[in-house]
Amino acid sequence: MKKKHGLIIILCSLFVLIKLTPTAYGQNKFVKTSDQIIRLKRLTAAVESNPDSMKVHDDFIKVMNINDPMLPEQYAIWMKRFPKSAIVPFELGKTYEQYHDPRCKENLLKALSLNPNLAGAWEYLSYYATFAGDNTAAFEYMQHAVQADPKNAVLSFRYASMYKDSVTAKYDSLMVNVAYHFPNDEKGAEALCQLAKIRFNENEKTAYYEALYRMYSKQQSPWFRAGMRDYYDYLLNTSPDKAFDLALKMVLEIKINRGDWKQKLIVAREFVEAGKLLDANKPSEATEILKHVNLGNSKVDGMLIDAEETLALFKAKVANAGNKTREAYDSVAAYYSKKPSDRIYQILRTYAAKLGIDSSKVDTDVWKIRNNEAWKETDFTLENFDDQKRVSLSDYRGKVVLLTYWFPGCIPCREEFLHFEAILKKYNSTNIAYMAINIENQEDDYVMPLVKKNGYTFVPLQDDPNKKIGNLPEGKDVGAPTNFLIDQRGRVIFSDFKIDDKNERTLELMINELLKMGSIAKVAQ
Repeated sequence: MKKKHGLIIILCSLFVLIKLTPTAYGQNKFVKTSDQIIRLKRLTAAVESNPDSMKVHDDFIKVMNINDPMLPEQYAIWMKRFPKSAIVPFELGKTYEQYHDPRCKENLLKALSLNPNLAGAWEYLSYYATFAGDNTAAFEYMQHAVQADPKNAVLSFRYASMYKDSVTAKYDSLMVNVAYHFPNDEKGAEALCQLAKIRFNENEKTAYYEALYRMYSKQQSPWFRAGMRDYYDYLLNTSPDKAFDLALKMVLEIKINRGDWKQKLIVAREFVEAGKLLDANKPSEATEILKHVNLGNSKVDGMLIDAEETLALFKAKVANAGNKTREAYDSVAAYYSKKPSDRIYQILRTYAAKLGIDSSKVDTDVWKIRNNEAWKETDFTLENFDDQKRVSLSDYRGKVVLLTYWFPGCIPCREEFLHFEAILKKYNSTNIAYMAINIENQEDDYVMPLVKKNGYTFVPLQDDPNKKIGNLPEGKDVGAPTNFLIDQRGRVIFSDFKIDDKNERTLELMINELLKMGSIAKVAQ
């Protein structure tokens, strides 16, 4: 009986291989080259010789197409032939999850029924649950993954990360544990970086960054280097002399990216020297130094030196000290027109008061700048996922429009949605429209389940794959997330902004100013 069963399995495998041959080309839309056919035959034999080899499975699947019906057919044969192998269903489930295919779940669960300690299966179930918007299941699955493989730094880090926006104390504790238990792993360095980024307390932030330097400076890993770049930016904005000390230490002690750190050393020194000259009442000399500070469009190791606001205010402060208050006022107004904040506005009003300019004139001046730089979004008509009706951007003329480009698998997009929703609930929908275009058509089926499960309030739109992605004017790039705030006349006033828990107020200010823009803009013209 066993021999007969084995013969049937072999015949089934041969049937699948026969379907790969050139004679079947006319019947199979997933046409394969002769080279692919040869490789698949070789890899099929390799899997059958070692069904628990993940690498062999990965190599086999790479040659196939995810939508090729022969892929699940072949795996069904192998699951029957190797009924005790958890790796066979796991590899198929893992592949499906990577494409957000719901078939992943049944295969991953089958793998776990054969091996409950297969951490990877729990891990990929968690990923799919996150994608599907089932956060409770995502937490549970990832916890199982960590329990199955407690020495896996990646799993421990990802489990800790899941608490970032829900239970802050647990997030902190788990991240510290990652750094403690994996002092030689890149995820330990990443854990300290993430903890330092979200700290608002200066002492805590400094402590995490200093711990990162002590524990990982010898390894000089990518996350160590990223953390030191962030630390430098933080110090440059708060204590330029300490930024100089850090840059000097990195130049002398760290071998990687030394040229970049030399440039950072120069910028920090310019900040320090300009500050000393300003304190010595030498604004003209300070101005000359600040003219040469290069961080606006320059990139260091692929990242900008993040001190644009500090530099803009520093230059304005020096100009004001040199009795050039109008110059200070104009520069701050230009900055505020693009990136409004309460802090910038108060400084702008301070300079305005010194010039005898009232708040109404301040608003008018800011809008003159915005009107000159505004550009008109190309109108588009797309299908609403919710009711299948056609929706045009021009339908919302007269309203402020928040337009975002996203796709269901974009985790940063979905993180940002939380902040959009928190702000938009403060406003009347008769004045504001919220639209979201899914730019990945292969993920269309997942849009409405996510919208309904998470209670998103945007108008969900399906992009037209035959048109330029985003329907943007020539020269404008769009990825995800990409955001635009459009005024009542259909003009883009704010773009290239990212909203998180630290700058929700910026979006609120943008909307407030657009809502009152009508009367202000008329005065400015």
